[in-house]
Formats: sequence, C-alpha cells, structure tokens
Amino acid sequence: MSTRDPELTRLLTMELERHLVALEENAGKRDEAALESTRRTVHALKGSAGLAGEPELASAMQRLERRLREGEHTALEDIVETVKRAIRRLSKGETAIDQAWPEPPPDLVPNALEPLLRSQYVAEVVDRLAQIDDALGSTIDPVDAASAVYRHVHTMKGAASAAGDEPMAWFCHGLEERLRNGSSSRDAATAALNEVAKYRAVLGGLRADAQQGRGPVSFPGHRGRWRSRMGERASADRCLARSSPNHVHGRALPAWRRSPSQTGVL
Repeated sequence: MSTRDPELTRLLTMELERHLVALEENAGKRDEAALESTRRTVHALKGSAGLAGEPELASAMQRLERRLREGEHTALEDIVETVKRAIRRLSKGETAIDQAWPEPPPDLVPNALEPLLRSQYVAEVVDRLAQIDDALGSTIDPVDAASAVYRHVHTMKGAASAAGDEPMAWFCHGLEERLRNGSSSRDAATAALNEVAKYRAVLGGLRADAQQGRGPVSFPGHRGRWRSRMGERASADRCLARSSPNHVHGRALPAWRRSPSQTGVL
C-alpha cells in the first residue's frame, strides 16, 4: 500500500493551488484549446498525485484526462471541483479523495469496448484468472504462489488499461498495491493470498461485466451479488475443512492455508 510523505503532500497541495486559477478560467470556455491546456495540467497532476502517495486522486485524474481526450467539455467543471475538494482535504491532513478501495468512486463507469478488442481482452483475463486459481489452489510455497498471483494481477491491470476497461483497471490497481510486498516473507505471502481469495469473485464478476458490456455491478459495496458468491464459497470451505482439515473441494489444502506444523515448514 502507498505511504504519504508530509513534504510531498505539502508540495502536491501547493501544485493544486497553483493550477486552480487556470483550471477555473478554462472551465468557463468551450473550445479545443481549453480542453488541451487542461488535459496537460491534469496529466501532470496525475503524476504528482501518484508520487505523493495519493493513488485515488491519481486515478480520478486519469479518468478525467480520458474524458478530456474524448472531447467532453463537462469534465472541465468536474476537474475544478475535484481539485478544490482535494485541496480542502489535504489542508486538513486527510487523503485527497475520501473514496477508498475497494469502494468504487462514483465516476467509475465502463467504456464501450470495440467487439474484437473486447473478445481478445476477455480471453486474456479468463486465462489470467485461471492461472490465479491454479496458484491459489496449489501446494507450492506460499511465497512463490504470491509472486505468481502478483504478476497475473499486474498483467490484468495493464490489459484492462489498454482495452479501456476502467473498472477492472482500477480494481486490479488497488489489489496490486495490497500484494506488492507479498513475497517478502511467508506470513506476508499468506496475507496476500488471503486478500486475493477474498476478492476473487469480484474479479470474476468484473470479467463478466466487461464481456456483457454492462456497468461495474460486481464491486464490493456497489451491489450484493459478489457477497453472496463469496459467502457461499466460504461456507462450503468451512464445512469441508471441518470434515477434512487438510482438504477443500476434494483437493489438498493449499500450503498457504495450512499452519507451519501441517506443511512441515517451521
């Protein structure tokens, strides 16, 4: 997960304040020059927010930049409001955006994907999810499993960004941040794999959303479908684990879900 440095936060706040006047002036215009000037500013602010440990603000700027690139003039006013809100919150010692992963921001909406591109993209995601499932269900060392899962989530994020699937890209980015240190130790790897297992149904739901061209209904807190899926799976796992402590779904329990005494690793 990202960390916030007080000095970088101060510099980010100053940069936001410095650009605010020009952004407000551009918001009152409806010409291409205003769109392009604002787009360059937003692009710079996106990078600064990322460096300052404000990933949610960086993501918001990325979505706004995409709207500007597509010629959406209403984004000009939304940018001003986003910057003003970020300045107020940062000045009070809060994060720039109050929406925290995995709760999706209100402006996170899917783009229409070109049919051929969507087919290729969904096939890539399906393949990566299968490999994630293999890693979660394997009996290999948890550190190796966590490293493999991290690579697959990172690849899915890149594929989603390239395809224009912003909900999937946003969710994978947040999950990736939580997996970043998963290979540092056995305990860290186990925690990382637990995190992926917790949200595996959400990834599958987002894949289905992209395939069917609908909105991100599978996000935690956004709709209830993902909760019932994971609840049913967790309940089944608990029942099977009680009857066979080292096996789930007829398979040997993955190494990361066993205690050191069960795996022989102390």
